Amino acid sequence: MKRVKFKKFAGVRIKGSSDSELIKTKSIYHIDRAVWLTCMVESGGKFGCVISYDGTGITASLGQAIAVYPRNLGDEVKKNDQGPLWKVLKRIKNLPPMSDMTLFENKLANVGWYISPDSKCRWIRNGKLVSGQAIRKEFTGSEDGVMPTKGKDRARAQFWAETFHDLFANPDTFKLQLDLEKEHFVKRAERAKLRFCREEEYAGSTVQKVIYNPFHISSITSEQLGPEMDLAMSIYWSHSVNAPGYALKRFCRHVVDKGFADEWMNEAEGRKLAKKIIQKFGETPFARWSDDIKNGRYQRTRAHAMKLWPKELFVGPDAIMPKDL
Repeated sequence: MKRVKFKKFAGVRIKGSSDSELIKTKSIYHIDRAVWLTCMVESGGKFGCVISYDGTGITASLGQAIAVYPRNLGDEVKKNDQGPLWKVLKRIKNLPPMSDMTLFENKLANVGWYISPDSKCRWIRNGKLVSGQAIRKEFTGSEDGVMPTKGKDRARAQFWAETFHDLFANPDTFKLQLDLEKEHFVKRAERAKLRFCREEEYAGSTVQKVIYNPFHISSITSEQLGPEMDLAMSIYWSHSVNAPGYALKRFCRHVVDKGFADEWMNEAEGRKLAKKIIQKFGETPFARWSDDIKNGRYQRTRAHAMKLWPKELFVGPDAIMPKDL
């Protein structure tokens, strides 16, 4: 298991051992295709993919849920220190009993922690929240998110990476991991307001209302949405997993505010809107999203997307996701 350095952090990576072929989908449903693309970009589509080199303590699950939010860490325990990985673990805990989850909970108890009913990591002795820094120290080997090169702290970080891998590579968790990704997109589409829009009418709306009506994100097909918008919105959801606030802001300011999403439900307008969405997510240097970055998010997303969507969307004069924007 190699030590990986990333920016100011360091840790390990386990690529995963179980291929998620069940979502290498021929599904007609948009949400299945969006989940597939997201998981391919996030984890290579491998169940059991785990990383601990990005400052999140540890990242696991098919959609790469994080244990802590690196930017929220400070000297005091904060309610928003802990990331969504604990919600995933709570849902796994609610599945029919399995040996891997029992082992995981026992190992967590050895540290003095447990997964509480409110999907948080808490101290057994007093029920208080475990700080993000304590979680990162336990899972990565140091509070600053830099795994040591040797010694007991490095060994502990490797131990936890293997523990998380074993749990998320267990076939009993596969369906849940997929269902959670779908649930996340549905909830974001229905509930997250377009709060970055400058016009009040837009700001009070949602992605569900602006993009998917009169259908619903959970049931609309690729054909109903059109291949261009099927691709573009799959890219939006993939990016929103990486940085939800920034993705929403970019969508609001550069797509909705500009009127591209107004009355788009026809082939010509759908193609125009889809091209704009892809363009605006590929033209920013934020988080390695730019199309100019080799192996950046745009190019990795495009490489996977070409396996599922029509070739003409990527090459030729009418391409909406060309190699070079």
